[in-house]
Amino acid sequence: MKKIRVTIGEKYGSYLETLAKSTGATISKLKNADLETDNAIFTFTVNKEQFDNLIAKIDKFVKKCSAYTQVTLVEENGSKPKNEPEVGELDAPKKHASYFKDIFSNGKKLNDILIPHISFDDLYVSANSFKITIDYMLLCFLAGMLATLGLLANNMAVVVGSMIVSPFLQPLISAAFSINVGDFDLFKKSVVGLIFGIFTVIIFSVIVTLFFPWATLTSEIITRTNPTVLDVSIALAAGIAAAFAFTSKFDESLVGVAVAAAFLPPASTTGILLAMFLSGEATIFLSFNALLLMTINMITMAFAAMVVFWLRGIRPRWTTNEKKAISNLGTAVKYTFFLILVFSIPIAYMTLNTVHNKTIETQAKKQITDSFTNAGLKIEKFALTNSSNFITVNVTAYSEQEILFFDNKALEKKMTEKFNIPFEINVTLIKVQNF
Repeated sequence: MKKIRVTIGEKYGSYLETLAKSTGATISKLKNADLETDNAIFTFTVNKEQFDNLIAKIDKFVKKCSAYTQVTLVEENGSKPKNEPEVGELDAPKKHASYFKDIFSNGKKLNDILIPHISFDDLYVSANSFKITIDYMLLCFLAGMLATLGLLANNMAVVVGSMIVSPFLQPLISAAFSINVGDFDLFKKSVVGLIFGIFTVIIFSVIVTLFFPWATLTSEIITRTNPTVLDVSIALAAGIAAAFAFTSKFDESLVGVAVAAAFLPPASTTGILLAMFLSGEATIFLSFNALLLMTINMITMAFAAMVVFWLRGIRPRWTTNEKKAISNLGTAVKYTFFLILVFSIPIAYMTLNTVHNKTIETQAKKQITDSFTNAGLKIEKFALTNSSNFITVNVTAYSEQEILFFDNKALEKKMTEKFNIPFEINVTLIKVQNF
């Protein structure tokens, strides 16, 4: 005789009993009291002749069933096959922990870090609980409105408030989790939810901005139009924190702010710049940059969460469709990594361009300051604006002596020749008298 354990919701018990009768197997049920779900453990006892038939029927049922299902083979002596986890057990992280223990002799602490504090079954139920509801869409709308108003008003406090309202943590984590367990249906539901939410934010950002035709580009908006490696690093850290909080007993709402920070403001910026493009106040290129930042941040966070989930033992369970699940996981990782590489090309270019511009600004400021100092002038105010095709410098300088003239045109020519970019230097001279 052979035994098969199936972990699934109790409501499917009657169907499993039908499968047992059709194959001459006996079935028993054990409620898993350790789980805060309606899951139960059903144990089939079947003879060897009907074993393959029963496995085939269970496999067919698992493929059609949308609920979490785990199938475990039990040896004739009642123990599980080697390397096969018990229900709710995550033995893969223990292997990692013992490996690190041999190296660092700190296995106990690493064991606590690598092994989730919540069972796999509860994690699966939590990830699968995401649904696109009216409440979800309403929160997307409110978060988008707050972020848009905060960006237009150049008020970072309001932008942070929008991140607290944002509901994007759940679908993002569910998408990453679904890839690790090879659940395509959950992945599809989560990605659709993310796309709906993001489009809701962008559309309402456009509408809100059109209500304020006098709105201008603020520093908070401009910051999101020049994505760099630094922004991607923030998204990477946010994804790691989100996955770690999801698999532990930490407050996910706090991590949700970090996740929202990575792509809610860029999504709102995309909508704002689209509205300004329609009114002729901004170029579509700026909107594209904000959209690029949002996209690469979202992909990076998902990839980081997938890595954390894998290290913590979240991977395809041993089921009858294990090969398909592992295949789905491998394909998803390849595509995710490919997308990161593709989007990294423009990000790398913009990062190098930003470094180049900052270098020019630093050197230009030093040379202009030295020129004023050599002329016996002290700079009171200095403002440098680096646009795409020229640099504007506004300088207010003073002296305690008689000021006859400062040749800013000669300085402009000198700076233009040195840095190969046109300079416009506006100078205001003030004479200070001592009494």
